Amino acid sequence: MENSLKTITQIQKSMGVLLLIVLVISSYFKPEFKWVLSVFIGGLLINLNFWVLQKALHFFLLQSQAQKLKMYLFLFLKLLLFMIILGAGAVYFKENIIGFVLGLSVLFMALIYEFLKGVFVHGAP
Repeated sequence: MENSLKTITQIQKSMGVLLLIVLVISSYFKPEFKWVLSVFIGGLLINLNFWVLQKALHFFLLQSQAQKLKMYLFLFLKLLLFMIILGAGAVYFKENIIGFVLGLSVLFMALIYEFLKGVFVHGAP
């Protein structure tokens, strides 16, 4: 479990760095404030979602079996809240929806980066 938490922490650090890189590159090609804000909000939203998921799983995995129902309820409510915020962001950034989605995709870029780093540094899984 300790190794999994270390991996999750590395993914979070990679997301922060990749969000900064995406922000700099996207602001160079489209230097509008609302575009950069949409990329930032998307990246911040996915980072916050991932952080809450990490903390919740770490907390609930240390609990007894009876706490599993609470974990599922919490994760469902977290997903529901995330979908509502995601919908509100899509409505607010409707003309810059590509930037919003680009910010959200930072998680997937970080996962791919960490996987490839693991393959090339430690060998194939």
